[in-house]
Amino acid sequence: MLFPLEQKIRLDTEIITLLNSAESTINQLSGMLTLFNQNHFITKILQTREAIESLSIDDYGFSIKEFYTMVCMEDFKSVSIPQKLISASLLGQRLIKNVSRSQHIIKSIYKELIEDNDKEILRSKVIDKYNLPLPGEIYQLMERFEKYIESDVSYPPLINAALVHAQFEVIHPFEKMNGLIGRVLIQLHLQWKKRMVNNCLQVSSAINRNKQEYFSRLLELENTKDWNGWIKYFLTIIIDSANETSSIIKNLYRLENDGYEKIINSNSATPMLIKFYDYVFSQPIISIPHITKALRLTKQTANIVASRLVELDLVEEVTGKQRYRLYINKKLMDFLHP
Repeated sequence: MLFPLEQKIRLDTEIITLLNSAESTINQLSGMLTLFNQNHFITKILQTREAIESLSIDDYGFSIKEFYTMVCMEDFKSVSIPQKLISASLLGQRLIKNVSRSQHIIKSIYKELIEDNDKEILRSKVIDKYNLPLPGEIYQLMERFEKYIESDVSYPPLINAALVHAQFEVIHPFEKMNGLIGRVLIQLHLQWKKRMVNNCLQVSSAINRNKQEYFSRLLELENTKDWNGWIKYFLTIIIDSANETSSIIKNLYRLENDGYEKIINSNSATPMLIKFYDYVFSQPIISIPHITKALRLTKQTANIVASRLVELDLVEEVTGKQRYRLYINKKLMDFLHP
């Protein structure tokens, strides 16, 4: 097993340099995120994007554009898995504030994902892949894992997040969805250590750009016990994800305000148009039936407002049809899914 409890990991100069850079980017990002509460569209979109990217790593996959299209079409069955992951991540975010035992938090996240409170939690089957621990070993390993998380370890929080994530991935305690939970734990550990304020860090997007390297690094760690190599890789992921998240925030914030300015300068700032414009930032793909239901509009009003937003180049109609039209906040989607 990989527990780095008995032997101190020596952090070399390259790790310290990467750590300083990671701390700087995370601090800047965390400051930005304090501007937005949980209900702000930027917070929700970042959480949605992180969930979809995490699912894609484990090949559940569809794009964020497909997700918002399915929400618009009320295809609730198709979007249930990402919505469960978002819900589970938010549950973990709430629990770390008032629940002391990490195992309870981890198991609660898993139960939220599988929607089954009565099922046996820990894995009972042997999985040959990656030489995983036997089912009979998992209980003791999770006990040690919990003690490690809750101990007053001397490593900096970002490095400890690397160690915690790797340990969980190697234990693989559940029958399924271990990868999803392992990536949620990165977010929660950084919040617990006051490095992040919520679960908006786009860590899965950074991993997903070369997910084969991610899996290879975990396998190499188990085989070689090269903790320094794993930590360097993990810190690079943190730097990339923090920079990407900051860039998305800046772009979305600027995009929203540019749109408000355009509406005001065009003398189109009716309450209904502003309400419609606000909505296409939280749900960037809409249809007329969807928006009439969501905002309680008449079909005529919805069509008039949608046409005005198209004229102002704030949304784009993408079907070219007279019926069953779809409107997209394309500039927003381009920032999320380039």
